[in-house]
Amino acid sequence: MASARIAAHFREQIRSGALRPGERLPPVRELARRWRVALATASRAIAVLKQEGLVRAEPRVGTIVAARSRARTDPELTPESIVRAAITIADVEGLDAVSMRSVAGALGAPAMSLYRHVPSKDELLLAMIDACFAELPEHAPSGAWRADLGAAMRAQWKLHRAHPWLVRALSITRPQMLPNGMRFAESVLRPLDGLGLDPGEMMRTYLVLMSFVRGVAIGVDAELEAEATSGMTNDEWIAQREPSFAAALEGSSYPTLARMIAAPRLDVELDAVFELGLARLLDGIDAMLRAPSRVMLAPVMGSRGRPYRTFVIDGIEVLVGRADEDNDHLTFHVAKKRDLWLHVGGGTPGSHVVVRSPERGDPPDAVVERAAQLAAWYSKARGAPRVEVHVCRVSDVSKPKGAPAGKVEIKRFSKRKVTPTRGDAEGDD
Repeated sequence: MASARIAAHFREQIRSGALRPGERLPPVRELARRWRVALATASRAIAVLKQEGLVRAEPRVGTIVAARSRARTDPELTPESIVRAAITIADVEGLDAVSMRSVAGALGAPAMSLYRHVPSKDELLLAMIDACFAELPEHAPSGAWRADLGAAMRAQWKLHRAHPWLVRALSITRPQMLPNGMRFAESVLRPLDGLGLDPGEMMRTYLVLMSFVRGVAIGVDAELEAEATSGMTNDEWIAQREPSFAAALEGSSYPTLARMIAAPRLDVELDAVFELGLARLLDGIDAMLRAPSRVMLAPVMGSRGRPYRTFVIDGIEVLVGRADEDNDHLTFHVAKKRDLWLHVGGGTPGSHVVVRSPERGDPPDAVVERAAQLAAWYSKARGAPRVEVHVCRVSDVSKPKGAPAGKVEIKRFSKRKVTPTRGDAEGDD
């Protein structure tokens, strides 16, 4: 980057003694003219030198070479100081400006001395990312999934605002081993846990949220790069081209676009885009949670030859018996006392159905409803438009002495009227 070249030039002049403490650097406008770069690029070069402690601003004088300190000539290197210096360079100059040499220069140390603390640039980059995630505050769970997810996403957005280079350094498809990054992932996954999503849905939802923040954050990094290259802010760039846009849209074939651009108080700032997108994503998750239950085959437990079919309904395991002997085995040897037990009413033959109960509380009503539909389907009442299904605890089910296989008694139960609906499990018959 041009700013890195300018900073390197003055860094070398200062360290060689060509520029001595107290001497003044050229003004930013003169630097931009000499190096044929934008004002923002020249400003970033000066900012880097200030961060390195090589220059300082002197009121009514300008930027002057700082006096050398013992700390700069004989630095105390630690992994933490190396990582922090690298982050500073990336924040000011961009990720491309980070190298073992540039970091060593910022610390006033030989480049090779860094390798005693950081094995490679790749390891340095991972440490930089993890150090940034360590900045995220701890949020005590509120118990409201939407509020907790919103807080986590906004914290990540602020992190990308503070460190725009993160968007290029982070990988979504190839997760990096980052302890603080995993702490953040836990803060996103935790609110999703217990909402009835299976592990695959939870992970996909997590990746969608992360990809959304990353997608908007690309605009932050791109805007800073554009500002450094052009020397103009986004508002200045738009203002300069506004007459051209207006001419192109006047009487054009794009009436909707023209009307939108002409709208007063049109807010397209990235913060506003982020908030709108986050709200719509959370609305989508809410709609997904409220949607009719989704049944998915558990591919191993639901395989052929098992004494019962296995489904997963919104993250809750549901077991459906096959033959009469299998029903007895499922009810009295597989099911737990707190699990729910379902069977069609009226003495109609059918499968025993067991809904696993969570450690705390009961399965969601939508899950029980879908399990009842399965119980109706896997019975002799399959062809009826509406079927009564009895629901109770497994602890309320008993086996009468001498009763044939599959025959049971229940103490107390509730009733549901449902439409038989198949589960499409492997081995259905």
